[in-house]
Amino acid sequence: MECLLLLLFIASNTLPCTDATEDFPLAMLANDLLANYSKEVLPVVNWQSSLTVHLNISITSILNLDEKNYRLSMYILFTQGWYDYHLQWDPVKYDGITHISLPTNEVWYPDLIIDEMVSKQEPSRPPFILVNASGWVDNSKPLLISSTCSGKMQSFPFDEHVCSLSFRSALHTSEPLTIRFE
Repeated sequence: MECLLLLLFIASNTLPCTDATEDFPLAMLANDLLANYSKEVLPVVNWQSSLTVHLNISITSILNLDEKNYRLSMYILFTQGWYDYHLQWDPVKYDGITHISLPTNEVWYPDLIIDEMVSKQEPSRPPFILVNASGWVDNSKPLLISSTCSGKMQSFPFDEHVCSLSFRSALHTSEPLTIRFE
């Protein structure tokens, strides 16, 4: 009996190893999506196509309105989404997986900036973004915004402050990258 157990132990330790991702469809999907992916290139079908980044902004808290210096500080929920055709897959091939979280430093990410920002605090990227099987990338993050406002001091204390937020790409013009507010 002791001899049989020893033989089974030796036999189980000499079996050939397989790639760990074969047993984990999620890991295999992440590896397949990122294998030949180039995060430096705008994710469009061809170089003449444009990419639309969808934005949704929700004010979650107004922290301060500095009437004297015409500055507004607030927290917003900044949501952006876009289609990345390189990140599409067939869920049937990956055990029915329809969504995956990928590291933002591994995929293309919009380089959007706010023109009216006066804060020196640079918004950071969230560590992960959510991607679905059709290639829709979804990213939400809270931001602390300090922006300039316009107004007329002559009407004080009944003056109106207009605080606009203008978004644009730091690198791309409006031809390859379009911003759509929702």
